[in-house]
Formats: sequence, C-alpha cells, structure tokens
Amino acid sequence: MVKVIIPPEREPVEVDELRQWMQCAPITPEQEPLATAMLKAGREEAEAHQNAAYCEQTLQIAPDNLSGAIVLPRPPFRKLVSVICYSQDGGQTDITDLVSVDNVAFPAELHLKEGVAIPYPLRKENPILITYSAGYDEVPERVRHAILIYATWAWLHRSGNEPLPIAFYNLLRKRRVVPV
Repeated sequence: MVKVIIPPEREPVEVDELRQWMQCAPITPEQEPLATAMLKAGREEAEAHQNAAYCEQTLQIAPDNLSGAIVLPRPPFRKLVSVICYSQDGGQTDITDLVSVDNVAFPAELHLKEGVAIPYPLRKENPILITYSAGYDEVPERVRHAILIYATWAWLHRSGNEPLPIAFYNLLRKRRVVPV
C-alpha cells in the first residue's frame, strides 16, 4: 500500500479552469471551496485509477523484504528520499546508499547494489520503509481533461446517483499502471 507523506502543494486543475469548463453552471466565490474539493477528489480518483502521481508528492511504501526488485508504485519516480530497515530488536538502519533505482523501468524499481546484504534479521511487520517522491513536471492534458470531467460530474450529480462518465476512464486508459 502506498501512503502519501507530503501531498501535492497544489492541484493540477484550478477553479478558474473549472469555471470556464462549466459555462452552464457558474461557480460563485462562496462555492469555490466545494469546487476545489471536487477537483482534488477528481485528481485522487484519477491517480487511483491510473496508479500514478500527477503532482509532485512524497510517498512511502513498506515492502516485506528487499529480495529482488521492488516496484515503486505511483510513477513517475522523481527522487529516492530514504530506505530504512528495522531490526527485530527495534533498531533502525538507513540503507539508502546500499540501493540503486532503475528509473528506466516503468514504474521505477529499487534494487540492492551488487554484493550488498542486510546483515541482521528484520522485524516481521513493516521491516523496510521506503520514502520517495513522484509526480510529473507537467500533468498530461488528457489527465487534466479527465479531472475536469470528474469535477463537472460531481458538481452536477452531488447525490452520486449517476455513474461517472466513461470518458473519464477512457482518457486515463493510456499509461495506466496495472498492479500485479
């Protein structure tokens, strides 16, 4: 499971863009917080569907071990922050320098460097904690379009009794990372 440690500083689509997009349903200044929340929900739903990070954010995963490649979910990968191992006696060791990131793979993969081993038994629950940042420099236009579709749907169907338009999913189909 991916945990968001530091969320994006701003959303990829602003209220003024939604206001232009929804010409038939004007957004008053009093309604801007609701519109912002719908845009955020649209980004989160799109990220969850595509298994991607759109705006730069810091993420954390806790794999069971470091044998073989560890896929860093929610591409695109930006920077490795830390890799911490927890021993059975409760100690922690920063092994960030002992790993390398294959950023050519999509999504990126983390590997122990050649000839490196973890010298002690690790605890059973969350033995390793990997923190990294991910997100696009510029969010793809098709994703921004999908977020606008989501926010418009949420605005017009606040009861949730209508299904999300298929166009939302069609726009996000390309570059979707399917978890294995």
